[in-house]
Parts: sequence; structure tokens; C-alpha cells
Amino acid sequence: MHKISKIAWISITILSIFPIIWFVLGSTAFFNRSLDLIATAYLVSLWVPLLLLFILSTALLLVGWSPSSKDNFILLWILLLVIITLSLSVFRVVHTSGWLHDRIFSDPKRITSDGKYEYNTDLVNLFQKNSHERIYIRNVESGEKFYISVKLIDKRIHGIGISNDDDWAWTLMRPTDSPNQYELITTEELPVTKKRFLIDLSNNTSHFIE
Repeated sequence: MHKISKIAWISITILSIFPIIWFVLGSTAFFNRSLDLIATAYLVSLWVPLLLLFILSTALLLVGWSPSSKDNFILLWILLLVIITLSLSVFRVVHTSGWLHDRIFSDPKRITSDGKYEYNTDLVNLFQKNSHERIYIRNVESGEKFYISVKLIDKRIHGIGISNDDDWAWTLMRPTDSPNQYELITTEELPVTKKRFLIDLSNNTSHFIE
């Protein structure tokens, strides 16, 4: 077997480890969620065949097998081409949202009744272990933007509806008698027990009321 062919064989086999690991990390968002139906389909159709071919190629290398005929040489390169094709396919189907960068669902932006602030609710990495919620707020006069963390979801939810129009909200923020303090309440659009928070814009904090 030519030295160049042997180096190519070893290189392709070693490099195929990366899509195998990449799929596990990406499909579970770095172990923050379980496999969904789509990821399971890719697991069976792409990842498992790639893993088996990687094991086969590694085993052949470890036992020192070398193609002794033209037919064996062609079969080896077919094997390597299939490994390359599966590796590229695995890379393409893996999503980086939810672990390399946040996956965010938001309700439409609204303006408080006093006209001072624009706000909306962000559900970050929903249905994952690393999920959290926050309120985006923009001072209409100054344009300053910031986020305030709130614990809106305290139980496991299995689905959430998102409307196509802008006339809905997961939370509503209302002025109080105290300056820089607003009441935040959840709506029926969010499938959790109704909650109330005090949003203190003097120090950008939230306090659970009930």
C-alpha cells in the first residue's frame, strides 16, 4: 500500500472522531437536553453508521490489514468516501443554539402605560437544563437597554404557543406609585402558575411577590 494512501486512511479515520463527538455535544446542547425526534432520526441514519465505520476502519488499521488486490483497494476507498460523506452530513445537521450561543424565544415588544419603557420577555434555552428567563427593557428617552433576570418558569413544561401576530404577551409590566418600580405579572399565554414580581429599575433587580 502506498505511503500517501496509508496516511490518508489514518487521517480520515482520526478526523472522523470529531463529527462523532460534535453530534453528541450539539444534539444534547452540551448535555443540557435530551434527544428530540429529529436528532434521534439523525442518530440512527447518520451517527450510528459513522460510528460503526469508524470502528471498522480503526480495527483494520490496528490489525495491520492492507489491501492486497485492486478490488480491496477500491473497497477501502469506498469505505473512506462514505466516512467523509457521513462526517460532513453530521456536521451539517448539528445545531449550535442552546450551547455555543443562546436559543431565545421572545414575545412582542410593548410600551409601559406611562410611555417610559419598552419591554418584552425572553425565554432563553427553553426546555433545557440551562434555561432561564429575563426581561428586556429599553429606556424610551435615553435609549439605554438592559436585562433583568426573573424566574418565570418553576416547573417542567412540554410546550408553549407562539402567535404570529403582535397582540399577545407572556408578561405585562405596569407602573406603581413608587418611582422606578414596576409590577410584572405573567399572562395566560405562559403555561405556568400566575406570578407577580416587583421590578426595581433603580438597581435593575426583580423581587418575587406571589
